[in-house]
Amino acid sequence: MSNEESEDIKEILSKKGVERLELEYKYIKKKRSLNKIGGSVGIIMDKNNIRDYYHWKACFIGPKETPYAKGLYFLEFKLHKDYPNKRPLARFKTKVWHPNVNKDTGIICLDYIKDKWTPDNTLRDAILRIFYLLTQPNFNSRLNTDASNDEEFKKKAEEYRAKYAYQSQEYDWMENYDNWDWN
Repeated sequence: MSNEESEDIKEILSKKGVERLELEYKYIKKKRSLNKIGGSVGIIMDKNNIRDYYHWKACFIGPKETPYAKGLYFLEFKLHKDYPNKRPLARFKTKVWHPNVNKDTGIICLDYIKDKWTPDNTLRDAILRIFYLLTQPNFNSRLNTDASNDEEFKKKAEEYRAKYAYQSQEYDWMENYDNWDWN
């Protein structure tokens, strides 16, 4: 991490509430810090068409060499007014077959968010952890008890991807990211 990035993170962690959320959002956008996973974030507009920084959306492309590969997955985050002291609520908006995701509500069981959340965590990190959860399911902490650790699991996860996740094109984010001309 560069000194500039380190200073950006220090500034983010020193803030609370909307001010912190605005900085986190700008950091993700400015640094393109979700590009490696084909990801992006947005802020949901409230009924008056004003950005509601306590309601985020995110998406990413499923990890390669998993049953989720090439699928585009959408997430929703709701944040407490006492953020970052209180953890975010996260759920998949895209139906996902995964042992740590409730198959009906999309609620995610992830220690990083549920039990290990601290004010030093960020939404960017939460999104990345959810992405990596798709590569390493925790079968010992299941919300979806029907998702067992066998070939049937992979088959069902692929079926859900084909049915519910928008199918993205094959794209090597790192190769293309490295070749961008920033000037």
